[in-house]
Amino acid sequence: FKLLLLFIFIICLFLLLLLLKIKKNYCYSFVVCCRVVLMRSLFGLFWCLISIFLLVDATLVHFQRVQFEQHLIALHNRNYNKNIMGDSNEGGKTALVMGATGLVGGFLLRTVLADSRYSKIIAPTRRPLQGLEEEDVDTSKLENPVGSDVFENIPTDPATIDHVFMCLGTTRSKCPNAQVYREIEVEMPKKVAAIAETRHASYLGIVSSRGASKTSSFPYMKQKGEMEENMLAAEVPNVTVLRPSIILGNRQETRVAESIGKVVMKALHYVLPKDTRGIHAQTIATRLAADAFKTDGKVIIESGSIKEEMN
Repeated sequence: FKLLLLFIFIICLFLLLLLLKIKKNYCYSFVVCCRVVLMRSLFGLFWCLISIFLLVDATLVHFQRVQFEQHLIALHNRNYNKNIMGDSNEGGKTALVMGATGLVGGFLLRTVLADSRYSKIIAPTRRPLQGLEEEDVDTSKLENPVGSDVFENIPTDPATIDHVFMCLGTTRSKCPNAQVYREIEVEMPKKVAAIAETRHASYLGIVSSRGASKTSSFPYMKQKGEMEENMLAAEVPNVTVLRPSIILGNRQETRVAESIGKVVMKALHYVLPKDTRGIHAQTIATRLAADAFKTDGKVIIESGSIKEEMN
């Protein structure tokens, strides 16, 4: 408050001197000094406002995270109560999670493991899943086949997999070879869609990207568009394609460009259009898991709408 009063006083003094049109040298020097002080005060006020904005933003993110965790607990309790009351139509489901070692896939795996409507979770990976026991996650219904080819390790029993989740993906920095990159981004998801068809899945959930389009001039967006087209063409009654913007969360590896983007997104969160705002990986995982028990047909959901209707 004192800083604001000082700032107003300097402005008034500066305007007064200009109105009097004092031309003497000593007064002119005083005016110059006032201008310097004024500019420095404006600069300091600017950084104070930026600091306050970032502090408020961090506080809001914290409260949103707390509310989100409370939502997950309520969701789990509701599902648990439904099952112990004998809703036979909702129990005994089997889920296949592809990409369980990734950021979104890791959150999704924990979400479906906590959901009592599932009796078996299959999560094939190239390396063993770690950290679940330390987090006190119940792994009694988890099957984690490990091998270099994740598709060969998918068990044939049971014959039907109810829900298939596709969270596979990579970056050009991790995979500079264009052919291998296309194999991960386009061909492997196509195999996931084929598994969903042959195992008579009722739901297929996919993580894509904002701006995905088969006609895009950007290779990343173009390949995501091809992947979406293949997944939507699968003979599965319910398909959800999520198109998140920058995905927030703590990754095991460092992505420099994405890290810079996250900082910018957080600072400008409330002034950006909702489809361009960053979105937390847990929010994406929760939406995929929630849609698995809906019958909405084949839908594409943009980033700004992912949080909506997560019942």
